Amino acid sequence: MNFTITERETHNLDELYPLFKKEYLNPQTTVSEVKKKLHLTNSEYKHLRKELEEETGVDFKPNPYNKYGRCENEDKYIHRQKDRYIIMRVINKKRVYYGQSKTLEEARVIRDKLKEHNWDKGAI
Repeated sequence: MNFTITERETHNLDELYPLFKKEYLNPQTTVSEVKKKLHLTNSEYKHLRKELEEETGVDFKPNPYNKYGRCENEDKYIHRQKDRYIIMRVINKKRVYYGQSKTLEEARVIRDKLKEHNWDKGAI
């Protein structure tokens, strides 16, 4: 299906743009939360995101974490929990915690170091 945005909808989107920009640029908000909060359809969301990218000159990638705090891309074993990032694996149906950090970059460093040392907690 191909959706088009009418002139009337575009006018309403112009009014929504400042709210969209504020919510979208908030690192704690996921794409689905932005859509739900502003009651956006997929075509409206794409239009507003394109407008934001044109204004800033930045190709934004959506927040990689879903609403459950699980990462949907290369950050395997890293889970967001409020303002922290937890490094965790499931082994034999049991959760094994390896640590936490305040930033995603620190969590990636810890995870990569653990992988290098075959997930030995003493390597941290």
